[in-house]
Amino acid sequence: MQPRRQTWLTAALALLAAHAAADIGLEFRSTANDPPIGQEFTVDLYAVADTPADQYLSAIEAIFTWPPSVQLVGLNTSPDADLIYEGFPSAGSSGLNEANPPADGDALYIALASLGTPVPATSAGTRITSLRFLVLSSDPNATFHLLPTAGNPPTHTVVFSGITPNLDVTGNLTGITLGVGTPPCSPADVALPYGVLNFFDVAFFIDLYNAADPAADLSVPFGTLNFFDIAAYIDFYILGCP
Repeated sequence: MQPRRQTWLTAALALLAAHAAADIGLEFRSTANDPPIGQEFTVDLYAVADTPADQYLSAIEAIFTWPPSVQLVGLNTSPDADLIYEGFPSAGSSGLNEANPPADGDALYIALASLGTPVPATSAGTRITSLRFLVLSSDPNATFHLLPTAGNPPTHTVVFSGITPNLDVTGNLTGITLGVGTPPCSPADVALPYGVLNFFDVAFFIDLYNAADPAADLSVPFGTLNFFDIAAYIDFYILGCP
């Protein structure tokens, strides 16, 4: 019986060690496809377990930055995380949250799980929140960073365990780079995403033409839509993007 007890003990210790070593990373993701100037889009914050099994969190303090080409305008609450609070409190933010929402390119986001209900982080990722941004200018490499440390005095990005109180289980921090505000590359580039010509541009031009929209008036005589506008569009399309 002694060897058997030792086998079970070894397995239990290995399981505890694996659990103790498990971390929860934070990751930015977005489905935005080059949103134009003046349009809002979202960057989603995900909590990602580094094990196949779910890991649990009780709170997140996440420092992040964004480029001057966009403006942070607020949050969209995620239905995937049961939170009792989320936001940008000024108290304890080490100067990062100078306004609500912050407007100077960096912020400290706080999320608190409901009492007694820690949020599960899956290996595929659990969406914690959606950060809303407004495109201000063209930027082919708009980068959104998650930082380990910032502020004065320095504060830190932390993911707190939902199992062991006050245990820091912060894993990898992964940002994202997007193209935003790309202008149309030619008069034929009338549909999103701008900067490339495809079927959507042709279909949208046809809609503009059928609706007698002035945007379809590409050729003389201006002020009326006719075959010459269609021919001009075809010529612009064949020329492609510079």
